[in-house]
Amino acid sequence: MDKSFNVAIIGAGKMGRSHARTWVQAGHIVRSITDLNEAAARQLASVHNVNKLLTDYKAAIEDKEIDIVSVCVPAGMHAEIAIFAAQQGKHIMCEKPVALTLEAAHAMEDAVSRAGVRCALGFQLNYGKNLDIISGLIKEGAFGNPLMIQLELIKEVRPNLAMHNKFGNNGPIVDCACHDWLFWETAIGSKPKNVFARGGIIAKNRPELAGIKELAIDTASIVLEFESGDVASMNVSWGLAKNTKLFSRFARVRGPEGAAELEKNETIKQLLGDREEIVSAESNLDPRLNMFNHLADCIANNMPVRYGIRTGIEQLTLSMAILESISSGKVVDLDYKTVQGANR
Repeated sequence: MDKSFNVAIIGAGKMGRSHARTWVQAGHIVRSITDLNEAAARQLASVHNVNKLLTDYKAAIEDKEIDIVSVCVPAGMHAEIAIFAAQQGKHIMCEKPVALTLEAAHAMEDAVSRAGVRCALGFQLNYGKNLDIISGLIKEGAFGNPLMIQLELIKEVRPNLAMHNKFGNNGPIVDCACHDWLFWETAIGSKPKNVFARGGIIAKNRPELAGIKELAIDTASIVLEFESGDVASMNVSWGLAKNTKLFSRFARVRGPEGAAELEKNETIKQLLGDREEIVSAESNLDPRLNMFNHLADCIANNMPVRYGIRTGIEQLTLSMAILESISSGKVVDLDYKTVQGANR
């Protein structure tokens, strides 16, 4: 580690707890916790011996001691907080999705660019050993081509109800599926070309969601074609029965020469004809810690981040195309040539 940074955590929920723990693990100092829920902020602060508790994110960010702002609130607030942080000259670690609208995401990108600060997005799957291993196998031609990729993201209603709110995190298509799309886009080295999806809201009658004015789509089947000719399909749902025993499989990839099954950051089962090989993807450093270390290194050495706002805009463009396909019932083409720029 080149330098120890002072961090302000905005949001004391599950992600705020994860960010605080990881920053401390990485050797940095959490100086303040900000949340409208003072009890949650107080509880998190007690874990890491943080004395400064706030309810106003602007006061936290204006603190001259702060170097990095960790944005751990619902996506509808990401742009507002990140823009203010950039204007104050603070670097940013922001959870994904980057924002709920492309307009907000572009405004966030403009503020970061003008301020000359670094902003990383929370795509931690792309910092795991799993990606290095599967990318290497694909480049070696272990599976042949084209590739068929099967993805599954299925859970019961999320305990953080903001994730189901169209104006909170806008459901799994916007909030969570971007992790997997980016992972496989990186692994095969190709951008998405078009997408077709069907979906809806299957948890709409669940009593715990009754207070949400407009629910996000929580379930879909999605087929994505890459420019390379490879195809990925995903079944996604956050509407399974309460206490379900049905769990997601992370991914299967297959081609004419072989196949593999992946578990998140654990093992890869490589299948070549009648041969089976188990490859461990475990690492001494977890992907989130790798990601935080990367941002700190980029700040210390004035380097661009690997996955920043530009990556977030590309993934949000894909999410919007999926929602458009569900609404229209048509295949939606993607043109990333109109999404120009670089991560900072």
